[in-house]
Amino acid sequence: MELKGKPIYQDVNHWMDLEGVEEVEGIRDKCTIEYLQKYLDTHIKMRDVTVAVAEVKTDGTYTAPNLWGAMGAVFLPPQYTDLPSFCNIEIKHKTGQYTETIWVWVPLKWNGRLFGCCGGGNRTAMFNPDSPGLRGVTSVLPLSNGFATVCSDGANREDEVFGWGIDWDKKEMKQELYQNWIRYSTHTMTVVAKAVVAALTGVAPSYSYIMGMSGGGRQVLSEAQNYPGDYDGYWSDCPCVSYNRMLAALSWPFVVMNTYKNTLPIPKLEAFKEAAWECAGGREAFFNTTERVETNPYSLVGKETEAGKITELDAKVMDLIWQGAQTEDGQFLWYGMRPGVEAWREPTSYCSVREENGEWKPVNFPMNDEYFKNWVEKNPDYPIEKLDIKEFTRLFLKCQELFPDMDTESPDLRELRDLGGKLILCHGTDDDAIYVDGTIAYYEKIINLFGGKENAKETARLFIVPGDGHGSYSKNGAGPSLATAMLALMDWVEKGKAPEQIHGQRFDMKTMSLAEEKDTPIY
Repeated sequence: MELKGKPIYQDVNHWMDLEGVEEVEGIRDKCTIEYLQKYLDTHIKMRDVTVAVAEVKTDGTYTAPNLWGAMGAVFLPPQYTDLPSFCNIEIKHKTGQYTETIWVWVPLKWNGRLFGCCGGGNRTAMFNPDSPGLRGVTSVLPLSNGFATVCSDGANREDEVFGWGIDWDKKEMKQELYQNWIRYSTHTMTVVAKAVVAALTGVAPSYSYIMGMSGGGRQVLSEAQNYPGDYDGYWSDCPCVSYNRMLAALSWPFVVMNTYKNTLPIPKLEAFKEAAWECAGGREAFFNTTERVETNPYSLVGKETEAGKITELDAKVMDLIWQGAQTEDGQFLWYGMRPGVEAWREPTSYCSVREENGEWKPVNFPMNDEYFKNWVEKNPDYPIEKLDIKEFTRLFLKCQELFPDMDTESPDLRELRDLGGKLILCHGTDDDAIYVDGTIAYYEKIINLFGGKENAKETARLFIVPGDGHGSYSKNGAGPSLATAMLALMDWVEKGKAPEQIHGQRFDMKTMSLAEEKDTPIY
């Protein structure tokens, strides 16, 4: 088929020029429950698939559903405006005991391509408001660029962040919901979406792409490793490559401070951070290097701060946090937060500390509280406040025993290579949630399996972005935006032009404008 829509660069969210793209002939008449149900019944080998909604939306608005249970109910649902006219399709698919909802949006003026949208954390979809400077993508932005889009809730609308998925009567995982998240719902939504697109347009998508960040980046890798034929182009940003280890390791700062009964106050944490910047040659130099800046925390012993002098014990705690999760005798468990990265300001940081009545206390990341209590120990009363290095090691190893299928660290992308698929990996050095060294280690495995970097680069390319945050290009460096990385991926897939660099941008949230632009070279 003739491709519609010309790739261009306009701004951080739009990269397709749809001028001249005409409405798909007959698409409005086909956008009915009866027509689509009949088509799906005869064209996909999947039971219990029901078309629940089929409507042509021309008013430019959409009120998003709540996908996060009680937590999501706290916030008003996003109200999207200025959307192009599109067919809004909702599919119900029984995965067993549960029923997942799959949203397929097909613009009336279609560019000929499909875009798979992912979730975050441990959910398979999100409908949060799209924000400048963030790379998490809902169906809205791809739709506005002329793509057909798809996402799935994985049948999960439960309330808890990590309490979901537990049968408390049996004290065991609800394997159906868990496996939906781990693998199956992302594949299922793709199969359904391709059939819906073909039903409405008369042709299959010429090219299909999937993008996700963080937990969504894990989804992308799961697809590339398990269903490499689902998409032509894969973009995984700041991915949870080794989810069961990475998530547990986010508790490491809490564990260290708890073990040594020595919480580092923010002024001391700031002093250690600034020391790392000085070792790099200053703040600007720090946020322009991809290398880990080795810093000796003991060199700060005796330094005065607003919270008092830095002590030997302070330096030891900081040193252990930077080294990363390990056993009592120093055996490696997982990577740590790099020196110079800030991650201690509540409520969303991962090395949080809190001052209460003049006393500083460490704060465990709330998602980890639920993870250890509910998924690992199956005990909501588990005393997380007593977590020390010995107990942490036990929980860390138990995570690997219980949830080996969480991980998406298989480097075997040979089937993806043989099918001609392409994978872009991106990760920022200033990511305070998922530490960049885990992604680098994963890519090194790909290099080893493929017999060298040049061979690996034919299928998968890694871009390490100095100063880039967690799925954010509005922190301390210029990173790929949705527009620039998608242009790079599309050029690679559709034109065979492999990216040696991706144009980076830094979005200033104060001025709501681009503040810096810089190319990020391949790793």
